[in-house]
Amino acid sequence: MQIRKTNLTTFFIPVVLLLTLTGCKNIGDKEPNNTIDKASLVTLGKPFHIKINPKGDLDWLKVNVPGPGYIRIQSKTIPKGMQLDVAFARYEEWENEKEHWLRKWHRVPDALRIAKAGSYYLLVHDAYDDGASTQDIELLVSFLPEFDMHEPNNHPENAVMLESNANIRLAVYPEGDVDWFRVKVSTQGYISLKVKEVPASIRVDAYYGIYDEWKKTEVRLLRGWHTLPDAVAVTGSVEYLICLHDSYDDNSAPQLFDLKVEFLAEMDPSEPNDNFMNAKIVSAGDKCMMAIYPQGDLDYYKIKIKKGNKLRIWADKVSDVKAEAMLSIISPNDSNKLKGTSPWKILPAEFDVKPSQEYYILIHDNYDDVGNPQPFMVKFG
Repeated sequence: MQIRKTNLTTFFIPVVLLLTLTGCKNIGDKEPNNTIDKASLVTLGKPFHIKINPKGDLDWLKVNVPGPGYIRIQSKTIPKGMQLDVAFARYEEWENEKEHWLRKWHRVPDALRIAKAGSYYLLVHDAYDDGASTQDIELLVSFLPEFDMHEPNNHPENAVMLESNANIRLAVYPEGDVDWFRVKVSTQGYISLKVKEVPASIRVDAYYGIYDEWKKTEVRLLRGWHTLPDAVAVTGSVEYLICLHDSYDDNSAPQLFDLKVEFLAEMDPSEPNDNFMNAKIVSAGDKCMMAIYPQGDLDYYKIKIKKGNKLRIWADKVSDVKAEAMLSIISPNDSNKLKGTSPWKILPAEFDVKPSQEYYILIHDNYDDVGNPQPFMVKFG
């Protein structure tokens, strides 16, 4: 491998502030550098060339960074048939294992968040160690000072506390970044999340839970990953956890975007009724206000038919959602399960029933892909 100075005056146009350290030069033609203690010193913000040759060649690079932020490595030219991977480490001179790994292999370009100033080491190689070339590979290692004021918040235990109504700016960077937040509410309702000015490459998903230090997983799930905008039902004076990330953890961008956190008071008097065990009891002729919110909301009602063989359900002034219903009874083989007795029907609808039978009515959006906090009326008869 060869490392040498280049006369390039322009290389990459960074999308955020790029801190360039001057006053030191890249060290050229330093071989061997296939162990961490022989790493080649490179200058942040100055492009340089390497060669991956022969097959299996490992190239250690050393950079000195001034404070919290992100080490970023980019490539301009990669020989055909090769793919570069990078790993990040600290050098533990007095330990048996000299490499203290900060993150293992990711494809170049890549970045790593670091918490403090110091010397950091990058290991570059062909992704499968089956490629080699005498052709130059042009690289740039740069440093981005910390721009997300909420970092570090990559774990539940260092989640950032937010007000139940807050507007903040954050970033999903680097690739694989997750951001944990805490929100405390005092009454039953919904925590709503909305984003704007999100970079085009990123789709923001949210996960919701409650922190439980006694559980093996630490976080008790309330609602799994959903793409924003989204909301979660909450029951009262509990501290809730929210985790945000890119939906597939394969995209990132060093640009801040807006997150709006809102608390919506409960608008559905029958909630919580998302399980048949806590179904709202109704009778023929009853009218109830309800809402299908958030996306995926399920609402159970229980009714006992006293006479007749028909049950009619009407829905009035439904916005956005397409409400449909299904009837079930308790399974004769398992009292903890329901057995469906009707097909799904869009409301208003009529169902065949048997007198003196207790039925469970499940109402939801027909594809569970729409939710609306606007209540509407349903009537049973």
